[in-house]
Amino acid sequence: MAKASENSHYLALDAARGLAAIAVFLYHYKGQIPVFGLISGSFLAVDLFFLMSGLVIARAYERRLMSGEMGFARFTAVRVLRLWPLYLVACAFGMAHFLGKIAMGTPDAPQLGQVLWALPLTLLLLPTPGSKEWAFGAIPFSTSAWTLTLEFWFNLAYVLLLPWLSSRVLVGLALAAFGVLIWQVHLHQSADLGWSLDTFLGGSARFWFSFSLGVLIHRSGVLALEGPVPGWVLFPVAFAFVLLPAHAIWWHLFWIAVVFPGFVILSTRLPMGGFFAALSDHLGRLSYAIYILHASISVLILGQTKVWAPHLLRGHAFLLAVICRAARIRAADLSL
Repeated sequence: MAKASENSHYLALDAARGLAAIAVFLYHYKGQIPVFGLISGSFLAVDLFFLMSGLVIARAYERRLMSGEMGFARFTAVRVLRLWPLYLVACAFGMAHFLGKIAMGTPDAPQLGQVLWALPLTLLLLPTPGSKEWAFGAIPFSTSAWTLTLEFWFNLAYVLLLPWLSSRVLVGLALAAFGVLIWQVHLHQSADLGWSLDTFLGGSARFWFSFSLGVLIHRSGVLALEGPVPGWVLFPVAFAFVLLPAHAIWWHLFWIAVVFPGFVILSTRLPMGGFFAALSDHLGRLSYAIYILHASISVLILGQTKVWAPHLLRGHAFLLAVICRAARIRAADLSL
């Protein structure tokens, strides 16, 4: 039994990452599949992702960055190699969908100039202003990639600022970010922030609060504490966030600020072996692919099916509605 595998990652966090990705995936279908209406709080998985990212990034790189063993350029290259390949695959599916619309001259097709304008920004993992008029969101070719925008560019800011980011400064940053988050959640009456340019400030606050807290957890030494914890209690309690009602904004903030940090601290002490170790490892490996690929692939497949095999969709309005919800788009946007 071991808390972490030989490459020194926490298996329980791998499991949590995989389950969180599945929760986000299912959340996109809650409007069409009645039973999934019970998991209206699943979008909070993003905050858990940011928290785990802060812990993992600090644990893997902070010492090497501070000692000069790893420089800014090398860190950037590592993150690009980690995030870009699957992201570009997802964007290729999304872009093919829009190019298909343009080639067929559909009424809702974007202008070629709009797609070409979005391309360099997409390659740089930056949001495209005005894309909500013709596309799926701030990152037009990959709906879920807004979190990667925050993750990648703010990771670079963290590395650049690291010499000045003492624990005291990080505490101040976390408190300031949480204050902004409370304001934005109250303003929008939702904690589901960051996926559009209109809620970018709230999404940024979500990132900096949870990421900073993850770094502080690493620095605090609390992970060195010994003693097993009962996983059969830990995971159900922490993942009860999926059942939180959409309007329960103060409970959302409680999970972000209290439950998730407690879960991460305790889960690193959760011993795993055998079947559960293998399962956790697989969940961790699949999590990113599940998260980044599902919407773009679904939209492209459905759009092409409507053109080349529309009989497969006749009488299946339910399927159309499900995939539209997955990509946060209108049914009309899929007509090629």
